[in-house]
Amino acid sequence: MNQKKNTTEGDDPSAISDARSDEFYKWVGHSITAWADVETWLFQLCWRSIGSSEGSKKRAAIVYFRTPSLDARIKLVDELVNTVLPKPAPESGTHTNADVRKWNELKKSLKDIWQRGGGSHITLPTLAA
Repeated sequence: MNQKKNTTEGDDPSAISDARSDEFYKWVGHSITAWADVETWLFQLCWRSIGSSEGSKKRAAIVYFRTPSLDARIKLVDELVNTVLPKPAPESGTHTNADVRKWNELKKSLKDIWQRGGGSHITLPTLAA
């Protein structure tokens, strides 16, 4: 009787296991790096919503980094960004401003990704200095 094996003849099972571990940790590292990019992007939005001076950067850092979770940070940044984006026209109540629409799209994508545990990726815009 010929049984299938998970390894081919001559393969070292521990080497295969090490390769799988290496692959797993590589992707964990990529995920951590991606979330660090998201955190940097969110902090930049927080800071720029508060102001652009060094003093406002310090205040933004205090507020942002004392906010304990990513979900709470997204909500914080959303509130701050909405204070600087154009308001809807009172007669229509809807936004036609491109920046508002883009922010709402980015926020929705970010929340979707966060709720899925980072299963896909988001392309973050480059923020000008």
